[in-house]
Amino acid sequence: MGSAGSANLPAALHAVRNGDDSGFSALYRDLQPRLVRYATVLVGRDDADDVTAEAWLQIARDLHSFTGNLDDFRGWASTIVRHRALDFLRAGARRAQTPSSPQEFPQEPATQDTAAAALETLSTDAAIRLISRLPVSRRRRCCCARSSDWTPPPRPRCSASDPERCGSRPIVA
Repeated sequence: MGSAGSANLPAALHAVRNGDDSGFSALYRDLQPRLVRYATVLVGRDDADDVTAEAWLQIARDLHSFTGNLDDFRGWASTIVRHRALDFLRAGARRAQTPSSPQEFPQEPATQDTAAAALETLSTDAAIRLISRLPVSRRRRCCCARSSDWTPPPRPRCSASDPERCGSRPIVA
């Protein structure tokens, strides 16, 4: 199942490892159709060329570290195509699949206060998680102040004789 000139491919691989660009083009012409077919199976016809282009960039970048014969090179290149295809599919899963049209967005700016609207939409669970990160004394004040019209008493004045009462360490002069 070899292509014309496949007898020269081991020599081309050897030349590539020694920095000869003509060897790289021979390997590319032999392997690219196979890699495109493989990528087509993995990601579909529309995206196979993009995936193999990314794979060839990595192959060219990492070729100096490759060791092995022609069959090892084909397997290595196929593995790189599979990894780039998986990366492509993962990236596609993170992106929105349905494009939004400009008509779906409001034409006029919002009439309400954006900050107030954002605060209204905060869920109770999110607020509790935020409050739970506060120190205990502030948690109590926050919960009491929001659940009623309670105003917290003024903070006690600190004195050098009783720094623990204010929750701070004594100042050493």
